[in-house]
Amino acid sequence: MHNGHHSARQRRVRNTVTTAVFAVLAQASYAQQFAETALSIVHDDNITKGFLSSDTYSDTSAQLGISAGHLFLLPSNDTLTLFADIKGQAFNKLEGLDSQSLVLGTSFQRKFGLGAYATVFNATASWEYVDNTGKTRDRHINTLELKLRKRLSPQWMFQAGASKEIIEGIHDGWRYQSHYSSENDIYDFDQQSLFLALEYGFSNFSTLGVEYALQDGYTISSALAPNPQLLAISRALTLDPAIEQASGLNQVAYSIKTRAHILSVNWSIPIGVDSSLTLLASRQQIIARQGVDYSNNQLGVSLLHSF
Repeated sequence: MHNGHHSARQRRVRNTVTTAVFAVLAQASYAQQFAETALSIVHDDNITKGFLSSDTYSDTSAQLGISAGHLFLLPSNDTLTLFADIKGQAFNKLEGLDSQSLVLGTSFQRKFGLGAYATVFNATASWEYVDNTGKTRDRHINTLELKLRKRLSPQWMFQAGASKEIIEGIHDGWRYQSHYSSENDIYDFDQQSLFLALEYGFSNFSTLGVEYALQDGYTISSALAPNPQLLAISRALTLDPAIEQASGLNQVAYSIKTRAHILSVNWSIPIGVDSSLTLLASRQQIIARQGVDYSNNQLGVSLLHSF
C-alpha cells in the first residue's frame, strides 16, 4: 500500500510537469541549445554513514557527467529550460556503490524587475533514475526545488531556497525481501531541505561560495549485523551488497529518520573561455534518535567544460 501511494504520486508529478512543459512551449518564441561535461574527484571519510568506527569506511570516487538541453525565451522575458543529464560514478574500493544515473527535468525562471540587482525566481522539477552495482540502492527520485537569487553588490550574490524529494526504491516486494525484515525497501521515503548561500566574485572572475543546508529526511547507514541500536530506530533494513564481509557475517543497510546540517564551501576558478575548475569542501552532521549521530567530510575537485 505504501509503495502504491508513492507510485501514484510519482505519476501525478510526471503528468503535471509534462502538461505544464507543453503548455508553455506552445508560447515559446526563442530556443537556445547548450551542453556541458563535468569530471569530479571526491573523497568522503564516511561514505557508508557508519555509526560505529568499525562500520566507517572512507573512499574516493570519480564522476563523469554530460548535460544538455534547450533554453526557451518566452514572450514575457521569462525563460524555460528543458535538460537531461547522464552521470556515472566509480569508487576506488567500494565497487558495490558504483552507479549510473539519468536525470530529466525542466526549470522555469522569472526576473522581477530590470537590471542586475533584480530578484530572480527559479523553479526546477526533475526525475532521476539511479542504477547501482548493488541493486539494493536502485531508485527513482522526483525533486522540486524553489529558489530566489539576489545580487547585493557587484561582488556579492545571495541565494535561498527549498526542495522536496520523493524517493522510491525499485527492488522491493517479496522477491527481494530480506530475512531481517519485511520492511526492506530502504529507499522509500520523502525528504525536504532549506538552504542559504552567499557568493563573492573576485576581480579575476573566480568566485567563492558558502552554503548552509538543513535537511529533514532519512540516512542510509551501513553496519555489520547485529546492531541493536540501529535496529531499534530503523524504518527499513535489508542486506547490503556494497560491503563484502567474511563468510557467515552480514552487512545490513538501515534507513533511519534523521536531520542533517550541511555546510559547504566551493571556490570556482575560470581556466578558459568555456572551462572552470572548482575546489569543494563540505561537512555533514547527521542527528537521529536515541543518541545516534553521524558526521562525514568531503573534499573534491571538479572540472567543467561548456560547449
